[in-house]
Amino acid sequence: MVESIDGKLDLLLGANPDVRKHVQEMFRGKKRLAQIYLYLDEEGDHTQTSTLDYLAKVFGSSKPNIIQQVRPLRMAGIIDAVELPNGKTLLKKNSCERVFSISRFLKKEFGLDEPQRTTIEPDAQVAPTEPLSK
Repeated sequence: MVESIDGKLDLLLGANPDVRKHVQEMFRGKKRLAQIYLYLDEEGDHTQTSTLDYLAKVFGSSKPNIIQQVRPLRMAGIIDAVELPNGKTLLKKNSCERVFSISRFLKKEFGLDEPQRTTIEPDAQVAPTEPLSK
């Protein structure tokens, strides 16, 4: 029953142009945030390529800086944070991705491609294949 209600709420939210516009406005002029969002694991995917530590390394930034950049998305419920057994924090997309087609919007808005992720072990140190632009 709860899943049915959640599905109907998702449908209503996704159909509301004001809500969709608000979600899109959170990314306007923020290409770096768009790149970080596209790098996050999908809702059911757990490749662990989007831990705070790994994102900081990939984007040549500090962990506190990544936390600061994604804070508005976490506060708005657009992304989720999962604490892993190894003490790291995994950021991932949630149902908002499906409802609002955020990745599709960001790719079009900023001319971005889907990042090439490498499945890694939770404690592995993998260098990015190429630096991402700011």
